[in-house]
Amino acid sequence: MDTLLDDLESDDLKEDSWDCFGEYTKFEETCEHCNVAVPRTMLSEFDIDTEHYHAHRDTTDALKPHFVGGDVPIVGERYLDLLEAGATETKTFRELERMLAHYATTDVVPLFDLADARPFGG
Repeated sequence: MDTLLDDLESDDLKEDSWDCFGEYTKFEETCEHCNVAVPRTMLSEFDIDTEHYHAHRDTTDALKPHFVGGDVPIVGERYLDLLEAGATETKTFRELERMLAHYATTDVVPLFDLADARPFGG
């Protein structure tokens, strides 16, 4: 796996974004400048108790009603625990899987759309 990863070339959009829109421009801000939609994984769309997710978030993300990157370790650990226990037919497992799949998809697709939008500001 390491050999495969070593041979891959990365296409980092950050430098292009910062060159065009200013240093420390966030991914979402770059998407907005380029008219690239960034769908959200809304916690309310999943039949699962998400109330305790806010406890691990920093103050910037604490009250956001959607899934954020910092939720991945919490949700991922819970998902893997259920998988290891063989509880893959439970509603909680299915909802966690659906949530993680939605987040992963909506987090990746805009990257490709943004890459296709280069050069930025052109």
